[in-house]
Amino acid sequence: MPQKPEFTLHDVHIVPGETSLFDFDECYGGKRSHSQYYIEPYGPFEHNELLDTFYLDAGNEMCYHEHERGAETFLVDGGSVQLEICGKKCILTKGDIVHLPPYLPHKFIWLEEGTIWRELFQQMRMAEECIEGLRYKAYHKDDFDMAKDGQSTSSLYYDYKPATIEVPKEQIYHVRPYDQGLETFRFPGVELRLKVGRWETKGHKEVWQLVMQPGFELNWSFRNPFYNLLIVQEGQVEVHIDGMEPFTAKERDILHVPPRLSGEVLAPEGAVLFDYNCEGFGLRAIEELASLAAFAPERLADEAEGVLEKHRVFLRGRLR
Repeated sequence: MPQKPEFTLHDVHIVPGETSLFDFDECYGGKRSHSQYYIEPYGPFEHNELLDTFYLDAGNEMCYHEHERGAETFLVDGGSVQLEICGKKCILTKGDIVHLPPYLPHKFIWLEEGTIWRELFQQMRMAEECIEGLRYKAYHKDDFDMAKDGQSTSSLYYDYKPATIEVPKEQIYHVRPYDQGLETFRFPGVELRLKVGRWETKGHKEVWQLVMQPGFELNWSFRNPFYNLLIVQEGQVEVHIDGMEPFTAKERDILHVPPRLSGEVLAPEGAVLFDYNCEGFGLRAIEELASLAAFAPERLADEAEGVLEKHRVFLRGRLR
């Protein structure tokens, strides 16, 4: 395992099952889950809190609930999940994302044994809340339905069962199917799909999916002032980070690279990545580049760098 630089709290290369900060277990109604916690929230937006939950039994259920702050972005990383929201329900499968703002009632049923649920939070401090909740419930069991999903019996949503209709997942706005984006752009060697817009994160960041063709390289210089948070969803990539030995990141691995470190990610045989922390104005920049490519292609090569700089986008890509 490559050594992390001394000036970051988290590992640069996070390998699920090997480099979690801590693990915890839950069991309600005989249904077990195991969580691995990777990244603590940081910064003024308390963002990039990241963990995986493995549902060890089929039919694990979380009843209707809502949150009063923050935002949640969930990725089905294996298995399948039933989502109920806004009077509708659908089935999510591997690679699908669901993004939830505050005050939106929702319910999940993890349908298969071994379903993997990757969880990204902003302004939630979810793991801290879960740990405190487990401790509190241990001493106040009579106040919670431990045979159900641990929900407080005084909750407004306890026994809340609205009528729902089953629809294709594409009909629910908050669901982002694996092969689709809110907007999609194609450039030589890569397809870019916007998964979460800046308007959904209080203006803080965007989430993108990058479908990289064989030989595509993603790189950034030491001028990048933001953390990179890249997830390998399919395939594997060769990674070079300033001050570290080169290494290979495989499917489900996490790259959490501090600011001011140059680096590159190469997909020799192609790969699919998620960029979970695009703090620059990626959509603005890509729309402007796409417009140049369509209406003034002769200007694109000369003006592309200026467009990216203007919108504070520090990632670059090329097909080798």
